This record gives sequence, C-alpha cells and structure tokens, in this order.
Amino acid sequence: MPLHAQVIADHWRDMVDQAKALYNWLDGNVSVKIPVTTQGLYAIRKLAAENIQTTGTTVYTAAQAVLAAKAGASYVAPYVNRIDQEYGNGAGVVKTIVGLFNTYCLNCKVLAASFKHNRQILAVMEAGSHEATISPELISRLADHPAVDRDIHAFREIWHSQYGTFSF
Repeated sequence: MPLHAQVIADHWRDMVDQAKALYNWLDGNVSVKIPVTTQGLYAIRKLAAENIQTTGTTVYTAAQAVLAAKAGASYVAPYVNRIDQEYGNGAGVVKTIVGLFNTYCLNCKVLAASFKHNRQILAVMEAGSHEATISPELISRLADHPAVDRDIHAFREIWHSQYGTFSF
C-alpha cells in the first residue's frame, strides 16, 4: 500500500506539479491526495494519464466519489466524522459509494477517513470500505475492551482455585 501524501495547491497545474514532486521524491510509492473540486478533478485526470496514483480527498458525497473515480483516482477518502457532523450519515455515504463503484465497475478503492469513535469505524467496515485511516488511539481502543480484562481475570481466578499456580 502506498503512502498517501497531500498537495496544498488550489489550481490544477500547481496540484500536478506538487504531485509530480511528491511522486519523484517518494520513488513512486505514493498516492497523491488531491481535493475533489473542479480543479482537483482536472489534476486527477492529468496525473492518471501519467500513471501517478491519486486519492480523491475531501469527499462528502457519493457524487464526488464517482467523479473522482471516473477521472482516474485510485482511492477516494470520504470524511466520515465530518459528514456525520455536518450532514448526517458518513457510513451511509461510504455504503453508497461502495455500491456505486460495484454497480459501475469503477476500479477505485474507498479509503474511509476522519473518525472520532469506534462506532464509526465498525459502521464503515459494515458498509464495505476497502481501507481506512485510523489514529493509533482509536486502533488501541478497537483491540482493548474492558470486558476482556474482566474475563481474563476471572479465568485466572478459576485456574488458581482449581490448579494453583501455572507450571509444568
């Protein structure tokens, strides 16, 4: 999987220049993050023609995602928490995007992004997101659960009451 690196330009020519600089600097192991705007879609098309992978970012709607995929993006990154906060249903948008990509056989992956809690992560997994960008804090909360500690303690207590210490 490539590193995803963001351009900061507003105009498509500058986006393309920044993308090429990132591509060369990272020896091609990059998917350049381009905002899905009119200018960004033009940059995505130009970069795809040169076989430079792109990630359409700042995706808030399924229509934006389809436009980015049609322009040649390798990934689209819907901003799940921001969609939840501003419009309502981030996981629903991810599900719609995945469904449209499947219906129209678009060769683009969904890289869900912008999470604030684990319910959002599970929701996009259920919605069929191909990949996700998750902070280390949230990843650790996915693995750790208070019930696990409680259960391990109970197993240990049962073992000790039945067999004493653990030894061979």
